[in-house]
Amino acid sequence: MLGLFAAVSGKTPQKKTSCPAGDELKVERTLKGTSHATISGVVTDPTCAVVPGAEVSLTSKETKQRFTARTADDGEFLVAALTPGTYTLEVSSPGFRRFRRDDLRVGAGESARLRATLDVGVLMGEVIILPEDKPAIESNNGITIFRSEAITRLPRP
Repeated sequence: MLGLFAAVSGKTPQKKTSCPAGDELKVERTLKGTSHATISGVVTDPTCAVVPGAEVSLTSKETKQRFTARTADDGEFLVAALTPGTYTLEVSSPGFRRFRRDDLRVGAGESARLRATLDVGVLMGEVIILPEDKPAIESNNGITIFRSEAITRLPRP
C-alpha cells in the first residue's frame, strides 16, 4: 500500500538507513593528491539523531599534538591539514559517555569520514526526601495557608 501511494504521489519511498549501535565508529576513506590528511564526520546518538556541540579531539600518537573541533548544528565536524600518522579520537558531550578510539591511522592525501555514535551516559545523583514538618494551618502577615490535611480533618456538619 505504501509503495502504491508513493507511486501515485510521485514520491519515491525513502530507504531506511541503519543506525549503528551505540559506541560504534564507522570509517570511510578516500584519497586526494595532497600531503596532508583530513578527518571529518558526524556524531550521532543511538537513535541516529545528530549531537550538536560535541567536542571532537584528535591527538597524534607520534607528536602528541592535539587538534579539536566542535560539531555544528547538523552534527558535522572537520579537522583538516593533519600530519599523516596515528591518532587517538575522543568525542564528548554532556549527557553522553565519552567516546574514545585509539589507533585511527590516516595517510598522506587520505580523507577519512567518520560516523561516531555516542551512548547515553548514566546520570548519577541522589534524591533525598525530607519529611514535611510544616503545620496543617499556617498564618503569616495576614495570610492563612490551609494544607490539604487541615481541610480533610474539618468536622462534618
